[in-house]
Amino acid sequence: TSRRPARSDTCHLGDNQATSIQVRQGDLPDTIACAGEGVYLYQDPQYQGRCRKFVGDVPDLRVFGFNDVASSIHIVGTYSARLHADLAFRGAWSEFRSDAPDLADSVVGDNQATSLHVLRR
Repeated sequence: TSRRPARSDTCHLGDNQATSIQVRQGDLPDTIACAGEGVYLYQDPQYQGRCRKFVGDVPDLRVFGFNDVASSIHIVGTYSARLHADLAFRGAWSEFRSDAPDLADSVVGDNQATSLHVLRR
């Protein structure tokens, strides 16, 4: 069998094919999980920029590189969400049952969300 060199974007290398792995701190690629039902936070207004999908509670958006970053929210399916300005669902909050193209118009505000409470309706 022929062996091709592994590419950095290869998702599946096969059994016992990797000899090393490098772990770096930072954001995940933008293309990972912005499809299907869930709550989507976007870096920019009008659902632009970096996107992250959530289907459960996130008491600390720093874990996902999204602390004080969200500028719009897109709800797909039977979800609703509450964005909080502080860690662990504290501080000012805004509840969303549908899309909001610009969080500047909400109580929590633009680039102010630090935790996310996701509800299934």
